[in-house]
Amino acid sequence: MANVLSRIEEDLVTAARARAPELATLRLLKAAFTNERIAKRVPAIEEADALAVLRRELKRRQESASMYDAGKRPELAQAERAEAAVISRYLPPAPDSAAVLAAAQELAVSMNLAAPSGIGPLTRALQERFGGGLDGASASQAARAALAPKV
Repeated sequence: MANVLSRIEEDLVTAARARAPELATLRLLKAAFTNERIAKRVPAIEEADALAVLRRELKRRQESASMYDAGKRPELAQAERAEAAVISRYLPPAPDSAAVLAAAQELAVSMNLAAPSGIGPLTRALQERFGGGLDGASASQAARAALAPKV
C-alpha cells in the first residue's frame, strides 16, 4: 500500500484540477495531518499516526451523521456520510470479525488473561496484530467476547 499521506496529496491535486466534490474533505484531511504534526512537534507524521488521524476523522463523521439523523436533518447527515465515504477509501480494509474473534481467543490463552482486567491488554494486542485495519470498538468487542465466561 502506498503511503497514505502521498495518496491523499495526489488525490487532492487531482480533485482540485477537476473541481471534484471531495476536494473539501481532502483539504480537511490535509489540515488534520498538519494539526497532528504540529501537536506532536515532529517534522513529519508516521504512517501509523496518519491512520489514527483517518480513523478519528471517520469516527467524527459517523457520529455527526447519527446526531443529524436524530435531529431530523437528513441532508446534513448525508453530507457527513459522503465525507466518511471519502475518508474510508484511505483506510485499510477491516478484517473479518470471525478472524478477529479467533485471534482474540488465541491471544487470551497465550497471554493468560481473564475478564474484566484483561480486556484492555487484549484490545491493545489485537490492534497491534491487525494494525490500522481494526478500530478500537471492534477490538474491544472481540476482547469482551473472547474473555466472556463460557456457560
